[in-house]
Amino acid sequence: MTEFKSYIYNKPVTKRTFQEKVAICSFCLFVILLGITMFSGDIIILFISVAFLCICIIFGIISKTKTNDFFQERIIISESGIKIGDLVYNIDSISQLEIKISGYKGEDIGGDYSLNGLLNYISFCSENVNYSYEFYIECKEQIRELKDLLLEWYRRNITFSEKYKDRISYDLDFLNYKEIQEFKAMYNLKI
Repeated sequence: MTEFKSYIYNKPVTKRTFQEKVAICSFCLFVILLGITMFSGDIIILFISVAFLCICIIFGIISKTKTNDFFQERIIISESGIKIGDLVYNIDSISQLEIKISGYKGEDIGGDYSLNGLLNYISFCSENVNYSYEFYIECKEQIRELKDLLLEWYRRNITFSEKYKDRISYDLDFLNYKEIQEFKAMYNLKI
């Protein structure tokens, strides 16, 4: 069975975590108490301000070492359907299937630049609900796996659209008019 396996990319949440909030508040209290200590010379206030600094450092480290799992859910796209985590969408119950591929991690785009493997999307409708997921492509081998899968979908006459690098493609290839007509005839496509 032809399939493509990767991970859904979950964009990081911009809200501050509890640990970051505690670290920021502790640092502010440290600065305030240190300022009071400078004017009053009270050693107890100095110890309290150092305690807030320690809290700030500890919670700052905790907030930074907390793993940000951007790739939490597994995606498996196969000739029979799409599985995201524990959710399974049968290919026969999917409509408006669209795949947009930007490229794989490390793909050279000229100069000193390369892609990060993101900005690859799959979207579809199942049971009158629209879904759209960004997924990660780690290497060139995964592009080949995806090409094999798309070719199998064409063989099975599954209706979908694809774009590669923001251009309409067929099996992730750019074809001229004559090649498109031959491709359509080969797979009996009505698009």
